[in-house]
Amino acid sequence: TARRLFLVALAACSSPRADSRADSVAAEQRAARLEAAIADSSNDSTDTPIALWKMPDRLREISGLALTADGRLLTHGDERARIFEIDYRRGRITREFDVGKPALHGDFDPIAVAGDSVYLLESDGILYSFRQGANGKSVDYAKVDTDLGARCEFESMTYDSRIHALLL
Repeated sequence: TARRLFLVALAACSSPRADSRADSVAAEQRAARLEAAIADSSNDSTDTPIALWKMPDRLREISGLALTADGRLLTHGDERARIFEIDYRRGRITREFDVGKPALHGDFDPIAVAGDSVYLLESDGILYSFRQGANGKSVDYAKVDTDLGARCEFESMTYDSRIHALLL
């Protein structure tokens, strides 16, 4: 069977969203439009996104995206280890937490999820592992130097559950 690719674009904008009842209604309407677009079998184009959600300015430079096993989307900015959970069906941030207290700073690129662990990788090969945190809180982390930073600048990472390994 043919597989269809759906693209939901996340774009930064300069005006933050208010968290109001009207915003909740708008979020539900966006989710319904997305579901309708996915269900529309005549929409086979991969040239244009089927949804475009405008993210607040603090997410202007998203560096990595990772889906959890239960379908939640995690992301982060480029220079600070603040993790955001985005409800991509409704186009809104549902949670954010820091890695470290204060939050780590660095050149963070990819993020990956493996079971209960989240991994964040600096471009110089330093790997941080941590558990997801509560909204507005900080989490502890473990740090591993892959010793590969002098040979590579890492831009992507994923977890392969078949071999239980992070692929850089």
